[in-house]
Amino acid sequence: MGTSGELWPVLEEFCSAFTAQDADRLRAVFTDDPVCFIASEAIELRDRSHLEQFIDAYTGQRVRFTFGWDDWDESVVGDAGWIIAFGHEVAHAPQGDRQFPFRMTLVCRRSW
Repeated sequence: MGTSGELWPVLEEFCSAFTAQDADRLRAVFTDDPVCFIASEAIELRDRSHLEQFIDAYTGQRVRFTFGWDDWDESVVGDAGWIIAFGHEVAHAPQGDRQFPFRMTLVCRRSW
């Protein structure tokens, strides 16, 4: 299992905001710079307007997701870094929960 480092809080906040379906917290994870977000089910968000639409749609639905991590690794070089985590996501839907294997990669840039 990975060691919690300086990017672990970014992953935790992203996952917590996603689980809480909190649009403001989700938006706060991303900078104002160009964004690319690729999610499960072939969702590709290649600009800010796509990201905004996705956040609004996700936070308004009845299904929510939680994440559990079995292993992760991170690397930071200067003001850039990445974290990759392996585990599972659980879809919590009105008809019941379903668990899926999941990998998440976040590429981050430090902003001061």
